[in-house]
Amino acid sequence: MSSVNLETKSFAIKQLSVAKSPFRGEVGLAPHAPYTASLSIADWAAEIASEARLVSMHLAESADEVQWLADRNGPFAELLSPLISDNYFDDRGITDDYLRVLCGSWRALIAHGNYLSESDLALMARRSNRLALVHCPRTHKHFGHGYYRPSSSRSTKYPMAERVSSGVKHFLGTDSRASNPDLNLWREAQSVRLEHPEIAPLSILAMVTTEPAEYLQLGARYGALAAGQPASLTAIQLVNAVQPDASSADMLYESLLFSETQSMPLEMAIRT
Repeated sequence: MSSVNLETKSFAIKQLSVAKSPFRGEVGLAPHAPYTASLSIADWAAEIASEARLVSMHLAESADEVQWLADRNGPFAELLSPLISDNYFDDRGITDDYLRVLCGSWRALIAHGNYLSESDLALMARRSNRLALVHCPRTHKHFGHGYYRPSSSRSTKYPMAERVSSGVKHFLGTDSRASNPDLNLWREAQSVRLEHPEIAPLSILAMVTTEPAEYLQLGARYGALAAGQPASLTAIQLVNAVQPDASSADMLYESLLFSETQSMPLEMAIRT
């Protein structure tokens, strides 16, 4: 084992010993990405996180990353070659290897996953109880990622509807300020509605409330307004006058989604 791995593991174990926060729950682990975390580090993190701990990792964020892992060529190779040793790839795998390792964790979040293969997505769908994808809509738009449809035409539209319908569990995130205008999760949800009108407003709202709370088994504290839960609320002024009756439920969620607010209503009831 390299001294770097030993130092990394020692640091991680030290952080895990920090007292738990009643607001954050368990402390998790985040082996950043394949170009900064070896396969053995990711495997170790998943093993440590196998019992009620979260692990997150950036995977398949760019086509350049996928190419670099597969054949060690492309823009990533040009960027990293001066910084890495000759044996750097001895402990690196392809995207699929990292994904399978993360299946060993209690819960894993895959950040971005823009260029996951069909087999990778099929694995995520099969293991949706342990693997979830966190899409960052406006960061995705910032980088102008592209996809080839069956018609062979290139599209920059993220294939969210196809992935969701295949069973891949989807949440929303913001990434960093370097690629995001304001880190406002509410704006991310609005962006998804504008970019993906085929996805119902209720489904989008659930991606940032009830679904992640249930996935992380935090539903007793976060995600919804219900009897016995903390009454931590965010009030939102609806843009349009909508009567919240059964016939206008979709209109209510649509109006809610495009209302102006400065904070995300993380504990709002998103239920019909």
